Amino acid sequence: MKWLEAKTYETLNALGYYDMSENKQTPQFPPLKRHQIYTLEPIFEEAKNYICAAGFDIFLKKKAHEVKQQAIEFPESSPVEMASKSGIINCRLTRNAHALGLFNTSDQSLTVLKGSKVNPVHIDKFKDTYKRTRDAQLAEYTEEVNGERIVKQDIRFETPSGAAVFCVGGSANGWNTWKDESGRELNEYRVADGTHKSGGRFDENRVTDPNKFHLDFWTKFKANLEATGKIPSLQTPQPHNWYDVRIGRSNILLNNVCNTQKNFVGVKLYIRNQAVAVYYPALVARRKEINQALGCEPEWDANPSAKDKTIVLYHQTDLTDPVKLDEAMDWLVKQTIIFHSVFSEEVKGIK
Repeated sequence: MKWLEAKTYETLNALGYYDMSENKQTPQFPPLKRHQIYTLEPIFEEAKNYICAAGFDIFLKKKAHEVKQQAIEFPESSPVEMASKSGIINCRLTRNAHALGLFNTSDQSLTVLKGSKVNPVHIDKFKDTYKRTRDAQLAEYTEEVNGERIVKQDIRFETPSGAAVFCVGGSANGWNTWKDESGRELNEYRVADGTHKSGGRFDENRVTDPNKFHLDFWTKFKANLEATGKIPSLQTPQPHNWYDVRIGRSNILLNNVCNTQKNFVGVKLYIRNQAVAVYYPALVARRKEINQALGCEPEWDANPSAKDKTIVLYHQTDLTDPVKLDEAMDWLVKQTIIFHSVFSEEVKGIK
């Protein structure tokens, strides 16, 4: 309860709409273990959804007119005030390109303008599927002029990130790559009403339905795992930030995580307290061989004071970038298969 109280205070205070000075004390986060926080985060998000569904939208980012009603005035150069006058924002992208665009605040689309210069090549680690899509776009919408790749007609993209990927030639978060004429990121114009496609920085003020994100993520994760035929039995996805995979022994399993607040995914062998004495020392004794089989150096026993034990591998990413989201999904599927193969065999030999 203390963690939930502190998290609520932190979230409301960060919004900046409420006077928190009446609180005589500032709630403090209690010292919890990592797996306890993983358990509490979806509970907090679900509680927020219930509160909003009941008609109390205290956790939502306010619209401009709502903020004005609370006597908060925007400065003269406020992006929100500027956008309300025309609905169209002139913007520019200079990463690996020199592109001009028009951002539509109504539908959150972005049009790359004729005459823009885009990267003629692809950035390293750009997935083949995206390369083929971009190659087709370059062939249709650009031409080579004096050794440069020039856009020959206006091109509309549904999101700033889609436009950024086209211009940059690789993974890009359009919400912070495109800037308006004053140098502000398009994040400042982003609408958080849940009706527009995703993109940009994930935070509590902008993610209106994290449970839906997790459910969609794990549904696709399960489908991708099933397609490999490597793991025979998989559980039904739930709207949580974790997804468990069994390895054939009770009280020991693979715990996959997808953290939208800190932008990472991960896979861990999770050994509950009841099984630690039997399995963990035997696994530690074969740590070198296990690491070699995994092909990596996971973190062993991240929290030594915890009764439960873990062997963890994390992948930092940007879950709002469509390209990086797919890469994170591929990484998690691959590592889950490897962890399952290695540890299911290891635990079989432990008596």
